[in-house]
Amino acid sequence: TASGGRSRHNPLACLPGSGWAVVETGKETLAPQIHPGGVKVNTILAKKDGVNSLLLHWYQSDRTRILDNGVEQNINRFWGRITRNRDDGAYVQVSAYAADHDLETTRHLLERFSVSVMDALPDNWPVEVDRVASLKDH
Repeated sequence: TASGGRSRHNPLACLPGSGWAVVETGKETLAPQIHPGGVKVNTILAKKDGVNSLLLHWYQSDRTRILDNGVEQNINRFWGRITRNRDDGAYVQVSAYAADHDLETTRHLLERFSVSVMDALPDNWPVEVDRVASLKDH
């Protein structure tokens, strides 16, 4: 929110720095209840010491707006700051380790979990109190 917090950066920068080899990147379309037409999320398959890590990540703004890149989120947050004095945004990442033979099963589980997270976030989005108005009330 405008009062604090900072979005994480793209895992394509973090993973190699931590010794993970990015094997595959892509986008998948998920269909949460809040967006039955579907939204795109980023996917990454990384490998380190024979271990696979599957990641899905996206940016969420204004409770229900789901974006697949940080530039769009920054534009959306800037517009929200001008029009509503709010620049809410979240970087959301879900990940799991998987053996080679379990990659597709794990990917499916991550997709289902991600949809649940997308649908749960709007009801748990922080409420930001207008500090100026609350000071006037006291």
